[in-house]
Amino acid sequence: MAIMGLLMMLGLGAMQGARSQAAVERTRTELAAISLMLEQYRRDNGDYPQAVGTPQELYQALSGHMGPEGAAMNGRSCVGSARIVLRDEAHPAAVGNSFVDPWGREYQYAYFARTRGPSAAERGFVLFSYGARSKSELLPSVDTVVPERTGARGGVVSTAPNAAANLYANR
Repeated sequence: MAIMGLLMMLGLGAMQGARSQAAVERTRTELAAISLMLEQYRRDNGDYPQAVGTPQELYQALSGHMGPEGAAMNGRSCVGSARIVLRDEAHPAAVGNSFVDPWGREYQYAYFARTRGPSAAERGFVLFSYGARSKSELLPSVDTVVPERTGARGGVVSTAPNAAANLYANR
């Protein structure tokens, strides 16, 4: 009887490990898909969304409702048929919608302009998920994860311990 209990515990642990790994892989796939949407947005609008301060504004920009500098627009949606979970699946056009990771947390975004010489700037973004964390764990703010958005270190991700569990696009 004890052997059966031990085998069941081992099987359950392996199953949870596989489920956790599947969530990480799904997150990486979704981060890549959102990154492609951001590249399409840049091609269509000349830059990445700059005025995005919330996950909801990122969704609005990629849905074609917000220009790079935050102005309302009626542009082309870059979301298309992406299979990424939304906060409000029943109403994809809802103003407060956002992309949600497998743990139920919104994907985070930060725009940056890194200086390269006297006038040139590399524009880009940092896109990430907070990953698997306990519900009681304090999540770092986007400003903690990406402390500088301009200058020579614009877009450099923090090495703070509370940012170590994050999953990033393109990393």
